[in-house]
Amino acid sequence: LVDDAKTPYSISAELKPAQMDESFTVPEPVKETVRYGKTESGTAISEDVFRLLSAWTDLSQEESFTSNVTLGVECSPISLHESLKYEQTNVEGEKISCIRKNDLAVYYANGSFCDQNGVRLNAQDNQLTDRARLLEVLYQVALNGEFKCADTGNDTWLYTLTLDQAAMKEVAYAAAPEMESLPVTLTAGSIQIMVKGTSITELDCECAGGLDALAETAPVTVSVKMNFAHNSGSEVPSAVKNQLIQERTEENGQ
Repeated sequence: LVDDAKTPYSISAELKPAQMDESFTVPEPVKETVRYGKTESGTAISEDVFRLLSAWTDLSQEESFTSNVTLGVECSPISLHESLKYEQTNVEGEKISCIRKNDLAVYYANGSFCDQNGVRLNAQDNQLTDRARLLEVLYQVALNGEFKCADTGNDTWLYTLTLDQAAMKEVAYAAAPEMESLPVTLTAGSIQIMVKGTSITELDCECAGGLDALAETAPVTVSVKMNFAHNSGSEVPSAVKNQLIQERTEENGQ
């Protein structure tokens, strides 16, 4: 290459892909379309499904959003009622999430956790890391399910997914890992997602059942409710950025 003055120069570039999130999965409707297209499979993504997938995509690509989370578990001897706040912020192209409970905060990205001072945490160090897994489970279950959609008016749609036994157990065990050691049978469960315009505004998950042979006298319930606030302008402390982004960049040799 030469410029107008005939001075030779060259350009080089090196692409080093970042490590892919191991929890990432492609939704089944997307796989179907990629495999077959509309003609061979005879299955096209409906307007309702496309609206929901677009809302999920917009949510994941937002600069920032927050969600007030209410969690409830009743499974004797477990009785749990928590109010949490979830935040997700896009920082230098990386998604950093945060779970807050009262004065406690755990930040995480790509499987790494730290507190608000940038001190690295193991997944076992803090109960809030379990809540991060719960939200990821809800996200994956919702993305891979088949919803029924109802137009509720005012540019709002309600999506309802009936959960199978495997999905109910995933949600319940993520909400309260101690339940795995109990003889629990879950018989009914659903996820409802409210979409207004192009944005997800609410997510509600309910599961119900009982302890084996004691379903009537020892009922089991698990509930998660999330209300979303978009473009919230959440700030991530510099110490957290250094821990979750800078070290990851160094690990990838960037």
